[in-house]
Amino acid sequence: SVISAGDGDTRTAYEFDLPVAGETVKFQDIVRQSYDEDGRSTVKAILVVNMKEDDPVARKDIPEFISLASKYGRNGEFAVVMSPTDQGYYEPDTSQLIRLKLASEYGYGINPATV
Repeated sequence: SVISAGDGDTRTAYEFDLPVAGETVKFQDIVRQSYDEDGRSTVKAILVVNMKEDDPVARKDIPEFISLASKYGRNGEFAVVMSPTDQGYYEPDTSQLIRLKLASEYGYGINPATV
C-alpha cells in the first residue's frame, strides 16, 4: 500500500487525511485500521472509489459498493471508501447534502460501518 508518484514519494495511504462531514480525518481512522499484537493490520483490503452521486452510471454502482462493504466488511478486514472529488465533472452538492441524498436513496448511515 505504498503510493509512489515516481519521484521517491513513499507515503502510505495511512499518511493522508480526508475531509469528512466538515472535519479532517486521518485515512487510518476512516477505515478503522488497527494492528494486532504481532503488528499485523486488521484491515486487509481497502477499495477507494471516486463517486458522483448524480451520475447515472454511478447511481447503479453505489448500491453495489454498499453491498460489498456490508458483506465483506463485517469482520473489519475489508473497507470501501467512496469520496467525491473536484476533478473533472465534480460533485456539485455539499458534503451534508450528499449524505442526505445517500441516506434517502440507499439507506446510507443505517450500517454502523458508514461514516
